[in-house]
Amino acid sequence: MIILTVCLCVLIHNPAFANDTPLSEASAECIDCHASIHPGIVNGWQKSRHAMITPQKAMQVEGVARKVSSPTVPESLQKVVVGCAECHTLRPKAHADTFEHNGYEVHVVVSPDDCQTCHATERKQYAKNIMAHAHGN
Repeated sequence: MIILTVCLCVLIHNPAFANDTPLSEASAECIDCHASIHPGIVNGWQKSRHAMITPQKAMQVEGVARKVSSPTVPESLQKVVVGCAECHTLRPKAHADTFEHNGYEVHVVVSPDDCQTCHATERKQYAKNIMAHAHGN
């Protein structure tokens, strides 16, 4: 009985299960493997806002609580939570670190230009920060 209770508590408190949010097939594949290889990264993502709400729902939020500043988000990204694949497979030709991984063109570093897909205003603000140009020094 104790084991069953613990399992139920884990499932209830795990955002990926508790919110019944739609996860893309590609991100599900990432998580299936990387949960055992990089459990901390997967756990951190599961607790994040990206794991709990789809861009479509996030765009319906009004006022300062709205976190998606782009006026539109590509249709392919709207109805699933923002998982691994949604960011790490965006614009593969724009990334020098892109490589083939289990049938996907993946890049390790997610750039501000990738983030601007959903966060255009924040991208513009970040570009004005000296830290945005640190890689050139």
